[in-house]
Amino acid sequence: IQLLTVRLEIHSKLRMEEFKDLWDSVLGFVVKGDQMSGRPGFELRGALLMQAKKFLETLHSRQLKTLGQVMNSEEWKQCDVPFEIQALTQRLVRGKLSGPRLFSTSSDTKGKRMAGRELVFAGRSYRVVNSLLMLVSFLERYLSCATQFSALSSSVLSKITEMFRFYNERTNSLVLQAEACKTAGLKRINTKNLVLASQSLSVVMSLMDIVKKILNPCLPEKYQPHLNVEIERLMVEYETHKKRIADKFADMIQNLIDYCCKTGMANVQWDARNADGLGKPQMYMTKMTHGVISMYNVLHKHLPNDELQMVFVPIFQLFNTKVPQAFADIEPTTPTGKSRVRVDINHLLSSLRRLRGLSGPGDVLENFLAEKFGSPSSAQPASKESVEKKIARSEETQEFSAQVPEQEVVSAHPVAPEKKEIKASIDTASNNGSQNGTGDSNKNLENQNDAPQHDQEET
Repeated sequence: IQLLTVRLEIHSKLRMEEFKDLWDSVLGFVVKGDQMSGRPGFELRGALLMQAKKFLETLHSRQLKTLGQVMNSEEWKQCDVPFEIQALTQRLVRGKLSGPRLFSTSSDTKGKRMAGRELVFAGRSYRVVNSLLMLVSFLERYLSCATQFSALSSSVLSKITEMFRFYNERTNSLVLQAEACKTAGLKRINTKNLVLASQSLSVVMSLMDIVKKILNPCLPEKYQPHLNVEIERLMVEYETHKKRIADKFADMIQNLIDYCCKTGMANVQWDARNADGLGKPQMYMTKMTHGVISMYNVLHKHLPNDELQMVFVPIFQLFNTKVPQAFADIEPTTPTGKSRVRVDINHLLSSLRRLRGLSGPGDVLENFLAEKFGSPSSAQPASKESVEKKIARSEETQEFSAQVPEQEVVSAHPVAPEKKEIKASIDTASNNGSQNGTGDSNKNLENQNDAPQHDQEET
């Protein structure tokens, strides 16, 4: 007992497989002593349990510190998924852990399988970031502690819930509150950063079911209800976080609509006799539809259809509310003026309805158009071919930016109080591939080139 006590700090810093050897050796000695003496060695068992708890505490502190450092430097860009991590997730889904240490830290890559672009988990594919992969590897170590040192199972549960809660809160601070602009040097938080954060949260929520499956048999019966309660609390916290990210996408579109309607419609002469451009949507409307399509292209690549639908339901509601409000004071007096209005709204409807996998905006705008501006028979809505070409073109080169009001900005720097105007710009990339980098970095909402090297669809 004295020897174990003296070496407590040293044992707490052992690798897991080394501590497992120590545990088996001491426990084997205790069992033989019990058999020889005819009575249990409670003191030696207690000393061994203290060693295990100290080992778990040291492991937990080290892993939380490492996870925090990785998250602080996280740029929230998609990373490749090593074969070892992919294999680990498959074992976790099956509820099988193959040992105290599943992957090597050796730098030798000989014989290793190639990494994949997506993490396949429970039949679904996720595009994730580096910090999420590290969390998966750390979770395996906690679960190994629970399965191999059964006396630690209740303590392991508290450590896992603490790590999950830490990841959720830190992700919220870094992405939604834009602390990554300071810690990782990002210029601003963009659309792809947000959607990758959401996907990483989805993976953790799937891992919670795995934790319940593996930990439940290890826990004493009196602790099993506590496991369910803790997992349910975490689920609620993660769902709330994902909902806030989805709301941020709607905020971006709201700012886009407000800007385009406020600045673009004021310059339109609806009743002008000039026939140039008649039958085509006005510039403000093409900017608006381009911004929506640009965001859709990013989200469609990263989100499953059910989550994509969840994001766009409030966006469609925004169009059904904000567009009629914007046209409430528009009163064209000539057939030409009414035709221009019908062309714009029909162009918007055609663009929204051709976004694949979505239910669409419904008939609200169509009914409003018929009631206020008459029959749409003379309008020339955007054709299917033109919308599909726009979607394809924006997938290749796109930049979506819309400056937001001061309280909505996700930025690393404070906004000067005297700048109160809401400005926005939606530009496509120039022929040489350059991107629009001007404007107030605290207010820009950009959706840049979707190529990997420019990974910037910006909020």
